[in-house]
Amino acid sequence: MFELKIQASESDSSSKFNAEALNLLKKAIEVVHELVEDADIQITDKGINIQALDNIHVCLINIFLSKNLFFSYRCDKNLVLGIKLKVLNKIMKTIKVSKNDVFELNCEDDGNVLSLKYESSRYVLSNDFKLYKFDIESYTLPSMDYTASITFNLEDFMLLSKSVGTFDEFIVFDAKKDSFTFNQVSDVGKSSLVLKPNDENGVVVNVSDPICKEISMKYINIMSKLQGLSDKVSIHIGENHPIFFEFSMEEYGYIRFYVAAKKDDH
Repeated sequence: MFELKIQASESDSSSKFNAEALNLLKKAIEVVHELVEDADIQITDKGINIQALDNIHVCLINIFLSKNLFFSYRCDKNLVLGIKLKVLNKIMKTIKVSKNDVFELNCEDDGNVLSLKYESSRYVLSNDFKLYKFDIESYTLPSMDYTASITFNLEDFMLLSKSVGTFDEFIVFDAKKDSFTFNQVSDVGKSSLVLKPNDENGVVVNVSDPICKEISMKYINIMSKLQGLSDKVSIHIGENHPIFFEFSMEEYGYIRFYVAAKKDDH
């Protein structure tokens, strides 16, 4: 039996993420739906795992939501829930947990439906989602050697989609010894965001060898949907490796993207 409950309560202070647990679950489903139509949601005694590779094999997303994120969580045995995301995402977007509202997901060990229940002071909403056997391939990523990395505020990362990335379909990541630059150059203009190590502002830059990579803005725009779910973002770049983005919720989970660069050198 799998059971998950999210319940907003002013008296509950067991988790700083508890009040935002539903928002995190909704955003996780939304960003996966931006990449694929179908997904296998893996349920374990540690939490929820979702992995998906887009159909052009450019971006892999890996999500883990710890059981500690939720008001209550039960998993009697590991399950793989094959879900069509379009309807699930649409319904999840309509749900908001207010004080004393309750959100629940549950599924029998050998069941063929995932049941959703949302109970507010005004009504009770119930939905059953058919489960499928997609046989989606899972990926184990090898250890990678990155020559450049940066960790900085998620608020500043949002500038990539709101401002820096408005001139072209691709964006350049240029890492040097003492700085990390994001830039675009096109026929209509150019833009750049330069970040340097700054302990006070939480900017950490580590570059062993200068490196320059270019990726599609499509994936940056998808990541921008995670605004408010994490304080920091970490980006790691290496030769012959996808660019690795990590949005960490500390012990409550993470959302990771691995995005193939357009070309090795800009």
